[in-house]
Amino acid sequence: IKKVKYMDNTENKMKAAIHSLGCKVNSYESTAMKEALEKAGYEIVDFTEIADVYVINTCTVTAVADKKSRQIIRRAKNKNPNAIVAACGCYVEKNAQAINHDCDILLGNDTKVNLVEEINKLSASRQYKQDTADDFLPKNPSFNLREYIDSPIHAPDDKTRAFIKIQEGCNQFCSYCIIPYVRGRSRSRAVESIISEVENIAKTHRELVFCGINLSDYSYGGYDLSYVIQRVNDIDGIERIRLGSLEPDVFTRDFVDTISKCEKVCKHFHFSLQSASDDVLAVMNRRYTYGSVKSAVDLLNSYYYKPAICADIIAGFPSESQKDFETGYERIRDNKLFQLHVFPFSKRKGTKAYNMQALPSDIVSKRAKSLINLSEELEREYKISLLGDELEVLFEEKQYIGGQSCVIGHSREYIKCAMAAENDLRGSIGKYRAEKLLDNGYLRVL
Repeated sequence: IKKVKYMDNTENKMKAAIHSLGCKVNSYESTAMKEALEKAGYEIVDFTEIADVYVINTCTVTAVADKKSRQIIRRAKNKNPNAIVAACGCYVEKNAQAINHDCDILLGNDTKVNLVEEINKLSASRQYKQDTADDFLPKNPSFNLREYIDSPIHAPDDKTRAFIKIQEGCNQFCSYCIIPYVRGRSRSRAVESIISEVENIAKTHRELVFCGINLSDYSYGGYDLSYVIQRVNDIDGIERIRLGSLEPDVFTRDFVDTISKCEKVCKHFHFSLQSASDDVLAVMNRRYTYGSVKSAVDLLNSYYYKPAICADIIAGFPSESQKDFETGYERIRDNKLFQLHVFPFSKRKGTKAYNMQALPSDIVSKRAKSLINLSEELEREYKISLLGDELEVLFEEKQYIGGQSCVIGHSREYIKCAMAAENDLRGSIGKYRAEKLLDNGYLRVL
């Protein structure tokens, strides 16, 4: 029996705060939980405020993510010892035992939809019996899930860009990745459910981003990702479609030919690359070679004018030799990728790579720094190549730069742009010429 203070809030709304860590899928799911709490009568407040309920949507993709999840949970308990602290998501799936005593409610990825029900159960009684962490995980086997649990959102938190979750789970089982074990097998959202949510969001938003744990694996009723893109491309109100991280081998000629005919698809593509060495890719169980990556880059460049191609890269994977690193570095540099998202290798217990001999931390850090420096060089080169070009910019906020009032937004290439303006142009889309690369990395447009 765990005793908690009964929260008597008959005169005022109970306050709830949500903190989301990790990926865009988590952000989407946090918005769905926020809407569910609001519908149940809770007032949503900032996580820094005193609240009756704290919800932490955890992440476990790296050791750093684990640490942050634990820190945020403890911060919530310290902020208000009498509050209900609910932890949910990937870290709960992986290691509920580590946070059991700091939390009042534990929910896996498949039971986030039960958040309000579990909070109400708890707040309705002075005492309750909490399942131990040892009991929790077997009761919520996300690993074995086969059906997509639909929880659409109605009002995205971002005022100009809406994230749309259409896929869950992963069947890849890469040797370094814990995600298939905490998110479960790949499953996809029904097409008509996606269309219904997008039609609603199109009333307030002009840009959307498809996201999923393995977006490339989308498949429902015989339809693939390109079909969903085509359907959404026809919806009035939506002017831009962005794609989340994709496996490089999804960029076949048929796929690129199809999406290139959808005028709303932005020429900003993100590869889940991880390594540019064939030997390392094989040990990672990535199931493709860098040759297919190069083909995808070449294909995108043949269909699009100066596409912005980004990639995730793991620095210092256990089997990565100096030659592997140098080969990968040269390949990335020669293919002129726009930007790299660099992640130092992080051991995840339960994966094959956990038992591999790790490289010395100084080598991992050195390689990560080299890749980050390369990314900065490539990004600068790409932005300079856009000078003089006409860019389509969606303005999102106002800032003062050098004492001058400016509107800030993103181009279709996902380049941050700034334009001097006294008027509030947020939410508007227009075409402007890229004039100068500013010291803060923005492109100044006119």
